[in-house]
Amino acid sequence: MTWWHLRSVGNLWVLKVSYLALALIPLLTSHNKVSQWLGFEIWSLGVVYFASLFLALANLIYDIACPALVKRFASPNDLYLEMLKIRKLSFQLYPEDDFKASLAHSKYKYLEDSNSTQYMRIICFIFYLVAGGLFFIFFAYRSYIVIAALFKSCVE
Repeated sequence: MTWWHLRSVGNLWVLKVSYLALALIPLLTSHNKVSQWLGFEIWSLGVVYFASLFLALANLIYDIACPALVKRFASPNDLYLEMLKIRKLSFQLYPEDDFKASLAHSKYKYLEDSNSTQYMRIICFIFYLVAGGLFFIFFAYRSYIVIAALFKSCVE
């Protein structure tokens, strides 16, 4: 698992909502009437809370440890295209500068950065998996409640 693989998840802005959930869920659990009115049981809020916690930790690790090159560019080709733009501007401003931009260099640097900090990548990946599993449990349970209610209303 490389940073490039984690990039598609780590760059999603919607996942930053997990920080908000970390603040709101304790408020919901302290007000049982609000939780009951919303149809949430305390254990399911606990599942969402811990899923949000793992998601927030994974995002924090991604934001801190993932190299800027991987966060900014989707592939070595995108990096190479940006390097060509820089080379063109550099040649216009400094004709004597011999700036080399090659696809091989872009690919090497991108892959090197994508494979950096192995332990942080693994921890980030595990936290994303745990968060996903917990959210799956929550949504499966909520789906069961909805389907059971629909089935019950159809039978009556």
